[in-house]
Amino acid sequence: MRSSTVLRKKMFRETLSGWKQFLAIILIGGIAVTLFVGLLSNAQSLSDRVDSFYADGNSADIYVTTNEYSWIDKGNISSFLDEGDAMEERFEMTSTVDGSLSYGAISPKMPTISGRVQDVAHSSDQTDEYYFMLDKMLYKDFAPSSARHYDLGDEAKITYALGSFFSASEASALSSFVKAGGANVLAEKEISISYRITGFMTTPENVAKSTYYSSTYLMSKKVFRDGFMSLLADNYTSDGVYLIEDAIGWGVEKNYRDPSSFPQVDQYLIKLKDSGTLEAKEKAIASYFDGKNEVKNNLLAITDRSSNPWSIAIDTDVKESQQLTFVFPFVFFFVALLVILTTIGQIIIKERTQIGTMKALGLTKWEIYRHYVSLTLTLVGIGTAIGCVLGPIIIPALMAQKYDILYTLPERSFFVFPWWQALLTAAIFLVSGAVMTILVCHKEISLTPAQSMRPAPVNFKSHRDVLPSRENRPQSAIRLSVKMAFRNIRVNIVKSLMVVVGVLGCTALLICGFGIEDTLDYGIKTDLALYYNSDISLSYPSVQESHSTDLLAVDGVGSVEEYLFSTSTLTYQTEGSLSKKSCNSNVRFFDDSHEHFKVDFPKGTVAISTKIANDLGVGKGDAINFTYNGDAYSGSIGAVYESFTVHGVACYFTDYPSVEVKYDSAWVDIADGWADEGAGKSLASLETALASESFVSHAESQVEMKKRIESVMSGVYIMTDAVKVFAVLLAVVVLYNLALLNFRERTRDIATLKVLGFSKLEIAMSLMVETMSLTALGVLFGSLLGYPFMYLVLYVNQVNLVEFLYHVFPLTYLYAFLITFVVAYIVNLYLASLTGKVKMVESLKSVE
Repeated sequence: MRSSTVLRKKMFRETLSGWKQFLAIILIGGIAVTLFVGLLSNAQSLSDRVDSFYADGNSADIYVTTNEYSWIDKGNISSFLDEGDAMEERFEMTSTVDGSLSYGAISPKMPTISGRVQDVAHSSDQTDEYYFMLDKMLYKDFAPSSARHYDLGDEAKITYALGSFFSASEASALSSFVKAGGANVLAEKEISISYRITGFMTTPENVAKSTYYSSTYLMSKKVFRDGFMSLLADNYTSDGVYLIEDAIGWGVEKNYRDPSSFPQVDQYLIKLKDSGTLEAKEKAIASYFDGKNEVKNNLLAITDRSSNPWSIAIDTDVKESQQLTFVFPFVFFFVALLVILTTIGQIIIKERTQIGTMKALGLTKWEIYRHYVSLTLTLVGIGTAIGCVLGPIIIPALMAQKYDILYTLPERSFFVFPWWQALLTAAIFLVSGAVMTILVCHKEISLTPAQSMRPAPVNFKSHRDVLPSRENRPQSAIRLSVKMAFRNIRVNIVKSLMVVVGVLGCTALLICGFGIEDTLDYGIKTDLALYYNSDISLSYPSVQESHSTDLLAVDGVGSVEEYLFSTSTLTYQTEGSLSKKSCNSNVRFFDDSHEHFKVDFPKGTVAISTKIANDLGVGKGDAINFTYNGDAYSGSIGAVYESFTVHGVACYFTDYPSVEVKYDSAWVDIADGWADEGAGKSLASLETALASESFVSHAESQVEMKKRIESVMSGVYIMTDAVKVFAVLLAVVVLYNLALLNFRERTRDIATLKVLGFSKLEIAMSLMVETMSLTALGVLFGSLLGYPFMYLVLYVNQVNLVEFLYHVFPLTYLYAFLITFVVAYIVNLYLASLTGKVKMVESLKSVE
């Protein structure tokens, strides 16, 4: 009973006298655990939201896409399914909605597999067999004011290729049935049809917002047919319309439910009762298409959620949120753990004589062990508990800003706690603290009471020539301060290393945080100079003849440069190899005299971005294949350019005679001297005037384009800001803790110098030289490790949309130096000012 009372009083007294040190330990642990557990919570929260979104929309597990409809496919595919599995069929096509890339799903009835997650709004005449529903983010209540938006009852123009529907000879034969004022629209490579919008929704296939990604629309076959028939009636005679109806399988009855009629079923959506059977069923279906002669080579693709274009972005973010947890926070974790354990170790070593006193009073070794282990566990436990509570509240809320900008997801739960990871984190912290405490205590507790109550033996060899004679003191103050500082560094090598490593970690974290933002800014600047360098960028709703003359006629336009931009599949196959690599990207066609695309590549070659080169494993001189409008092309790589977001293949129209010289995009520069704010002539007014032209679907200034790119990357900026805030907080607390620890260990030296008559300034100099020398070393090594650490963090968090151009600006190193070195200087200066409060008698007295 007496021993426990003594230990309780001792702990109470230690808490009162060393509360600053104990608070620093709690804060260090709290900051590290907050970030670590917070990122774990964010990863789990995002994964839960994505899974919930797909579950609400009854997302398909398997997508089987064919080249053309075959009546035997449905029955044979169904034979591989189990009871409880479900399958639906539809026609899936890539198209554009008023010039913006979109995926269309056309079904006889409203789909139940990969159907609506949310019915945002619909008209009164919408039914299960009559609907045309656009992405929620195109609705006027949700679309950004600067983007194209619609309301119920508006018309949207759908443009899609006709190559797979009608042969050239069939389309050409219809020319004799074109009525006056009409056109043989089916002879074109693509057609555009306007449809009345009946509703807005979200589906599992538009989880990525159309503001930044491709959108998805749902359309019934009846609506498709009515719009198609209206187009035919406007351009062909009744006899021609009859022939077309018969050719596409509608006939007199206009059967829009027949899967073999135009447009034919080309995709089967399968929902599995047991997702664990997915791989086996994918293999069985692939084997069926490979083994049957009548359907051999009819299979276009078998995909699942992980390989579909609409889910790649969100799945990548889910993966990154998990990867980020196991790269970046470990540095926080390591630095915090190192500083905490070393601090506790130094506190125990300092209490050597008190341990001897406790043993002399009859306390057992285990009671002393338990006392110090309890102290450690209490401090570390409080910090861990704080982090476990604050982390799941703060970090997911910050990161959710990115996800809410880019994706349509269910509401985020306020508190998602990663149980086993958080408990494992707490266990590592607590066990590490307990083990370190026992190891440090063991050396002191193993001594006899008499040995413990005497101060540790001094190594006089390492202390010689430190104190000058009193008469020489004024002339040797600076020299003495420096010698004492470096003596303490040499004598307390473990503590010195701890200071260097702690400062190193803080500096590296700061450079990493600022460097991530530098990399993003550098990438945006690169793209603005490379591609987005005109005053205004324009998009046409479809591929058209040149509108250069029309644009130059607009008041304020100084120059115009048009080009063709399209999505494409890029492939590369090494010579003599059967395997090939492929990726989805873009293709751009330019006139020979292009100026705004700042990449020089020889005629007869193409240029590709570094991202494409890395993805496909190609370089200059290799031949790359790409598609445009359903046709395949190839070109020799003449240049590889660095870019942040502008990826794909760039080529010249003149190198591909079969590609019509038409355009869907343009760069416009303002005329010199035209702008006059007083006369209402500004970049904004010119942008408005260009957007009002009938052949322009979207106009965007360079300023707006930069904002849009930054908004896409806003999530990474949020992560970067969080990193910087936590790095600064950790740096301040760690530096304060190290300085306080050093000050408390030097009280005897300070008292000695005061007895010898040294001034406060001279004593402070000794403290400052020691700590700032160690801080300088930590800053130096931290600066060297900052870039590799930033590279590692971004490398494991690569995204499909961008290629990180790793870069750290010189100012970042200056910021890291100022924050770390200046904070350390201020903290140590403050503590040095407290030397006058050191009590000489108490500090110098020995055990009697």
